[in-house]
Amino acid sequence: MPHAMQSATAPLLLFLGRAKRTFLAGPAAGEPRALVYIGNAAGDLDTIVSSLTAAFVREQQPGDSGAPGGAPGAPEAALHVPVLPFARADFRLRQDASLLFAHCGFELDGQGAPSELLFWDEVSAELAGAWRDAGLGLVLTDHNALTPAVGAALGQQVCGIIDHHQDEGKHLDTCDGDARRIDTSAGSACSLVAHEAAAVAACQEDVTLSTLLLATIAADCRGFDPKQRRFDWADVTAAHGLLQQLQQQQVQQLLQQAPDYAADPNAAAAAATAASATRDAVFDMFLKRDAAAVDSAAATARAAALPTAATVGGAESIGALGDRLLKARFDVSALSAADLLKLDYKPASGGGFKVGVAAIFVSLPEFTVLCESSGGLAATMRAFAEQMGEAIVVEP
Repeated sequence: MPHAMQSATAPLLLFLGRAKRTFLAGPAAGEPRALVYIGNAAGDLDTIVSSLTAAFVREQQPGDSGAPGGAPGAPEAALHVPVLPFARADFRLRQDASLLFAHCGFELDGQGAPSELLFWDEVSAELAGAWRDAGLGLVLTDHNALTPAVGAALGQQVCGIIDHHQDEGKHLDTCDGDARRIDTSAGSACSLVAHEAAAVAACQEDVTLSTLLLATIAADCRGFDPKQRRFDWADVTAAHGLLQQLQQQQVQQLLQQAPDYAADPNAAAAAATAASATRDAVFDMFLKRDAAAVDSAAATARAAALPTAATVGGAESIGALGDRLLKARFDVSALSAADLLKLDYKPASGGGFKVGVAAIFVSLPEFTVLCESSGGLAATMRAFAEQMGEAIVVEP
């Protein structure tokens, strides 16, 4: 069940539905270009959330004319729209995303996918061509090199990058300077989006936005587990900032709900005190920007109690939130061999061949058993390669 603080009227949800409808209707004559935000081909939680939240955040930023629609280094756009780089039917395979989006109040359709989102198989060749002709720009999130399929359909005009992977040095002719936001020390692309959102007033009261970003950072950074240490400065400060926003949002809700507040007159005061403590911790981190400060702040974040709106799956702390989402991510007990091949799949090329790489979340013996119902391992891999148009598919 979605939390009461999140609803279908949340600004982010309204934006996503409007952007989808506008894009599917095709370009209008005389309007500025559209910007499509798209993540990497594997389509994991970071890719999904970074693309849709970045589109929303940047639509709220003022452009050169003073109107909404600005994005660093990119021309003013009439439409900012996220497109998920996989088919609608494949959203259900990502059970961490399913858990998070249901918690945040997204309506899931008969295929188990959020109705408000736009998927790759819903963008026809004709529609893509019409937008290219009208002037279409691309913002890449959670990767920094355009995939051939996306380039063929939507064009090569990359004018923005938000990423935490090694910079491949592509698209420098159309995307450089401030438009190229790549931080390889960050554990999550959503941490970079969160820093942009913190500077946009319209984003500071959206509970759904804050919850999506914080939950994704918690999963990508393994709940700030010091033994894994998949985090750095950008992640820790983003998490503390989002935590503070959610605490402040909870204070406002408590103050607006007189019966609940009267029943517990100390609730709002306690929430306000927690928000103030988080704000002080963030300020202290900025004064002491070193490894020890990051580790200390990460430990504080890991143990921090979650405001009610962010208690995804019943998690009560950021550490537990990361664990809960990762448990859902790697629970593939209900998936078939074909599902597993699609779940974390990336296309590549070399030596004139198209190659697909599928990271499979079970051992090879377990996967081999699953393939028996589809003719065995070789037959299953061969059929999947043909389906994806690749010469070969391999498991790393």
